[in-house]
Amino acid sequence: MSNRSLSLIVALLGISVWLALTNPTMQDYVAFLEQRLVLALDRRPQGQSDLVGALLTGQGRQVIETVVRPNTMRRSYGLFSLFETSLLGERVLVLGAGGVFLPLQGVEQVTKKVGSLGLRQAQ
Repeated sequence: MSNRSLSLIVALLGISVWLALTNPTMQDYVAFLEQRLVLALDRRPQGQSDLVGALLTGQGRQVIETVVRPNTMRRSYGLFSLFETSLLGERVLVLGAGGVFLPLQGVEQVTKKVGSLGLRQAQ
């Protein structure tokens, strides 16, 4: 076996161990969602007062814990996890690996629905 092949095997094993050690948990996913919620609320138009926005600003973590967590299924594959959440009639799929989350499906639709809920309440 050549040194190049051995180096490649060692690098792949190192990456695999790192991915396994940083495979996100449900608690990591909830923290990710809380960060996304804060960012989404910060991007709202200034002066927009709506019931949903006020609730999420003050009670975001509790809302995520009571609404999102029970509707989320985590599938761990050792090196990465898939988080599937059913929310507002949408399927949200997020890949978590290496301490990073990549939304794959449904995030934009849920964001639009939450935004439209706030606009309806304000009118």
